Amino acid sequence: MKSQLAFLKLIYPAFVCIIFIFTTKVNLEYYPLIFGVTIGLFNVKHNRHPVLLGILLCVIASYMSFFAGYLGFFLLLGFFKPLLGEEIGAYIFIILCPFIISPIILYYLLKYLFDIGNNKVNNYIMFFSIVTLVIIAVVFFLKAQGIYDYDYNSLFSPYVLWSFIMAFSIQILIKKT
Repeated sequence: MKSQLAFLKLIYPAFVCIIFIFTTKVNLEYYPLIFGVTIGLFNVKHNRHPVLLGILLCVIASYMSFFAGYLGFFLLLGFFKPLLGEEIGAYIFIILCPFIISPIILYYLLKYLFDIGNNKVNNYIMFFSIVTLVIIAVVFFLKAQGIYDYDYNSLFSPYVLWSFIMAFSIQILIKKT
């Protein structure tokens, strides 16, 4: 019973995050706000800062990660388009930026807000969550008709699943005891 309760405490914020995104059908640029507020609210006791500042810093870290992935895609695609072509470059960078670079930046930023150490177990958790994100993105984008033509708010969109997987892995890192 105690282990089930501990598991629910880990997974509950992830479900709250995706349920809020899925039911409100907000645009993609609001996902970091929902994600940051959810992580900030559910981890108030573990934050190194006062409550409101901690939540605000979670939202800022979430948006910094989002813009790194979002803008990185367009910058890298523009730079490498002559070399790779638009379609191949788009598939490479739509996976590289939001599903590898963005989570790494988010993990790095959240280490300053929460007591997330730098040890092997934490690195494995981060690595496996990023691998999971990449697999989901590859499968999704290979099945999609066009790289730009799909519903961001569908329950199985890689961006909605990104929020779930990242929230769950961050909960594991924060509440690892």
